[in-house]
Amino acid sequence: MKNIKLNHLEDRITLLNEGCGRSGFVTIKENYENTGSADLKSFKEGKNIRIEDLDEILKRFDLKHAALKVDCEGCEYDLILNASDDALHAFDQIIMEYHYGYKNLVKRLEQAGFKAKYSWPKYLHNTEAEDSNMYLGLIYAEKQSATELVKKHNK
Repeated sequence: MKNIKLNHLEDRITLLNEGCGRSGFVTIKENYENTGSADLKSFKEGKNIRIEDLDEILKRFDLKHAALKVDCEGCEYDLILNASDDALHAFDQIIMEYHYGYKNLVKRLEQAGFKAKYSWPKYLHNTEAEDSNMYLGLIYAEKQSATELVKKHNK
């Protein structure tokens, strides 16, 4: 909130006190310290945080020609793989960090009509993550125009 105020972006950014991924809830232990590079863990006790999927978020906001930046330490798979084509089409550009490989994310984005580029994965052994064998990188996807899709289909 401080960063938004310092940059006078209050009218352009809406902060949500919730997570993204597969809809539901996660219980967060309020005194748990995380380095920010590990998956979100649910605890037996703590504060319940709502998790919304991309379709639910888009129902609340009238997004068209938006950009989506995803850096959510593993939730990118639930977020993108379970999103409808309509939800993904609200975005002209998507950039995301991936943690466990890129292939299924790129395939899903291409099925939805995006042209995707990705960096080669770098291996990281992260003992804080649920799956300690991480393959990190970036994906950049841009929605193709109808003309580009027709050309691709006719090849």
